[in-house]
Amino acid sequence: MVSPLPSLQRFASLDSQSASSDVKAAVVAVISDLRATVEKTHDTAKSRKAIADLLDFLNSLQVGSHPGRSELAQLISQKILPLLYNKKPAKPIVVDDYQHLQAENMLVGFIGNQLAETLSFIQGQHPSHPGHGKGRRKETVPSLCLFAPSYASGLRELVSHLLMARLRTKQIEKNIYEPMKRDYLDKGRNPEILFDDKHVYLDKTVCELFAWATEIEETLNYRKTQNKESSPGNAQDNSPNYSKEESLILELLDKLKLHSENIDYFLSRSAGFRLIDSLYRLDKRRFIKVFKELQNAVTHGEDHNYIVRQVDSLANDMEPIDFDIIALSTYMIGEKERCVSYGVLQDTCIGSARSREGMLEARPLISAELGRQPIHLAKNVLNAAENVQGDLKEFEDLLELFHTNIKDISKVRFDQEIKSCAGIFRCSNVTQPLAAWLGDDGGKEDEAFFRKQQVMSAAQKLWATA
Repeated sequence: MVSPLPSLQRFASLDSQSASSDVKAAVVAVISDLRATVEKTHDTAKSRKAIADLLDFLNSLQVGSHPGRSELAQLISQKILPLLYNKKPAKPIVVDDYQHLQAENMLVGFIGNQLAETLSFIQGQHPSHPGHGKGRRKETVPSLCLFAPSYASGLRELVSHLLMARLRTKQIEKNIYEPMKRDYLDKGRNPEILFDDKHVYLDKTVCELFAWATEIEETLNYRKTQNKESSPGNAQDNSPNYSKEESLILELLDKLKLHSENIDYFLSRSAGFRLIDSLYRLDKRRFIKVFKELQNAVTHGEDHNYIVRQVDSLANDMEPIDFDIIALSTYMIGEKERCVSYGVLQDTCIGSARSREGMLEARPLISAELGRQPIHLAKNVLNAAENVQGDLKEFEDLLELFHTNIKDISKVRFDQEIKSCAGIFRCSNVTQPLAAWLGDDGGKEDEAFFRKQQVMSAAQKLWATA
């Protein structure tokens, strides 16, 4: 569906020398063509695969030399993916007449509440959290999903669709739904008692369901990686079609991504079913123990290197994503002087593996959080630069935030993210000096002040003529 689009071919021919007006026009043309094509295509699964292939193609482009890549990928998520799931059905809507619908909704609510309570705990809102009531790090970009209150509602919707598709079985009906109706709902009793009595069976069933979804998701990711390695420059999934199960998992993850886009929180690619499973199984006692040990390392550590060694020793005894959840909570929640610093978080991330690929696997959430910060700050700078009613002092403060982030981040491990920032800045004449600073100047500190002054001057001229 996607490859024959002339607008996409024009977009792919753009480079670092392309005018910002040409970049914007090319992005708009691709979105317009995609919208028209998706609206004419009745096969949602086929459209979904084509969009996935296009996003992979965008990821395969040279991030530093290809402008508009990040903007187009974001617009596809915001403008095109919703079309796949908001189409009017060709046939009349069929009413769900599942006989255990009420009991199923109760189970969805139970699982959703458990996930919501876990997230609330991680966010320091529960009195048992060691950082409860002691402060939260100020955020200058949209919250990571773990710290966004609205993430829980997205998970509840995902759980609802997953149970409808996969858990309407004789076994769940016999063990949960039938006794719930007979012994609780029909008698006006609280079904929470049943969930407590059956918690071992429920935990096993739900964890098996999340494990099944995780396996499919990771198989899809592995297949995509293999295609990239075997055919450099061609990131498409060469399998003819997704299976029914694969389509279900992709649709659920798509809808969760749309939820994050609509409500404005950050959902990384690593925040899939493995994270959801970890949240469901989170051992709060162990969380509190490790959280306090991390705080003690920060408070009593002799120096930065000692703290990093202590953090690494704790990380080695845990599953990667479980440790990342606790470390990020220690970074975000609690007294400032006892929180894990940005530097410790980054050094732990870098020290987890010898390569970028190994780092992304060993520290999936931490690396995603560190890597997205400069990109989101760059987008904020770009938006502020093109706001003709902008405030000069606020714009200067935003530039300084971005500058500080680039100064602190590892230029080697997060090279791709820095190149993405350069690509973002090439979309505007006002921010082109920052693209030059990150590209031609290599992000050198002695060039930063000069480039920021160029941007400030260009912004003032734009605002003055508006």
